[in-house]
Amino acid sequence: MWQTGCLLLISLCIAGSFGAVRISPSMGTVTVAEGKSLQLNCTGEPNSVLTWKFGNTVLGTGGDLEIRGGVVAPNVDNVSILTHNNVGTDRSGEYRCIDNKTAAEATVIVRILKVATTDALFKYQEGATIACSADPDDAGDKVTYTWMKNGTNVSDIPTPSGQKFVEHENGTLEFKPVTTTREDAGVYECKMTVGTSEFSSTATLYAKPFVIPFDKSKNLVQEERLDVRCKVLGYPTPTITWFKDDVEIQADDEGSRYKLAEDNGHPNAQLKIDSVDFDDAGNYKCVASAEHIMFDEPDMSMPVPANASETILVRVKDKLAALWPFLGIVAEVVILCTIIFIYEKKRNKDAANEDAVNQDGATPEKSKEGVRHRGNTNNPRA
Repeated sequence: MWQTGCLLLISLCIAGSFGAVRISPSMGTVTVAEGKSLQLNCTGEPNSVLTWKFGNTVLGTGGDLEIRGGVVAPNVDNVSILTHNNVGTDRSGEYRCIDNKTAAEATVIVRILKVATTDALFKYQEGATIACSADPDDAGDKVTYTWMKNGTNVSDIPTPSGQKFVEHENGTLEFKPVTTTREDAGVYECKMTVGTSEFSSTATLYAKPFVIPFDKSKNLVQEERLDVRCKVLGYPTPTITWFKDDVEIQADDEGSRYKLAEDNGHPNAQLKIDSVDFDDAGNYKCVASAEHIMFDEPDMSMPVPANASETILVRVKDKLAALWPFLGIVAEVVILCTIIFIYEKKRNKDAANEDAVNQDGATPEKSKEGVRHRGNTNNPRA
């Protein structure tokens, strides 16, 4: 993944009488990046009529080129402003601002400095290299490079896990393996200094989407709240889509029970249901995709979109489900207590009957067999 750019080095020369026609910026060299806007201001004497020429061609407003002013302005300096948006390499050459009345003119000489940048793709546990380069032969001076991210020099970015960046004199920025992570992906600014001129370009460290693993399952009770957060990494920022049982969730539909919210700067990263019901049970999948960026794979003939996903199984129980075991235990205790009560009541009744018999002097009737009775007339010993 690479891109090529060019910069316009503009040298200013003034011809004619001093102060008759002036072009600004008035510095010796002006640097403009290809694709940016080139603006030149030409100032002439009062009552002058100013015209712009590129080579021998008279310039006028059209396309990306706009020229304002330049008509007769009595009693004040006349000003003509040339603005060229999205300037390209075909606009290198000589620009002249001419006063048609006095023939005084100012000349701008443009030469092209070619700039190239190289992007890279982050791969886990592997190093990467991005680069920018300006041809020193075209520049005429040595080029020095400085790399920055989010306005901070990479040499000043804290790296607690060890050395992460290595800046090379040839304009490459090396990312060390192991210490480089997906969080390091993004756009890096390459500042180049050529002589007294400074300009910049950008290179990108891309990273495929990655979903940080979350719980594989969750048990909820009816009317509880479902809250699942999908934390993703990657650059450019992945697009997040939610599915329930492989059907895409449309939270914007009227009457939808689902709510999608931003989390940690990622839209739709949080899925919520305020009060779950049995129908909400199922497999919920978070898919992070980068369909707008095509990643080249060495084993594929064509670049393909990248995506990553994580799935959670949600179970919904009856809100009285926890009560049934308790009721079963209570029933068992009641039955057990009833049995004990009946048994104890019967045992106490039997014991009371025995006590009553003993108090009346009665004894249990015994068998008369083999028992002699005194006073029996049949007993010869009586």
